[in-house]
Amino acid sequence: MPSAACSPTSSSPATRRCATAGTAARSTSSNGACSRHRGEEYLLERRLAYRLSTGEVVGSFVTDFVYPNRHRYSALAALDHFRDAALQAGTPPDPRLAEAIEMVRAARHADGTWHQGRTLEGRRWFDIDAPEGQPSRWLTFLALRVLQWWDAAR
Repeated sequence: MPSAACSPTSSSPATRRCATAGTAARSTSSNGACSRHRGEEYLLERRLAYRLSTGEVVGSFVTDFVYPNRHRYSALAALDHFRDAALQAGTPPDPRLAEAIEMVRAARHADGTWHQGRTLEGRRWFDIDAPEGQPSRWLTFLALRVLQWWDAAR
């Protein structure tokens, strides 16, 4: 029987995993997993990019891809998380990711790369990736990895 904190609020794969966690759901690690699933569901309800109340994009930062992203949220960073989580759980991509996938596709440049967004301010010992506005090997790698995962499941 799932713990009260792990009760599903929808029929998404993430909340079903919490609901079926059984006795293990009472352990600290499973409660942490259920917290993660609730956070994932929060983002999925909003299709990773939109306000639930108005349906508007939450901000331009959602499609401003940057590497390293540190603390900055973007559709690409969220999709990479959902890819990792789905591969670990052995589940297919959630259909509610489709609009975020299209945001990633739309950011692809004619040369097949994704360009570095506005880099984050702050001290850094050395630059890891391309300067702002230039093709980014890391962003291209992440975007292609997410798109290949999505397309392979279709």
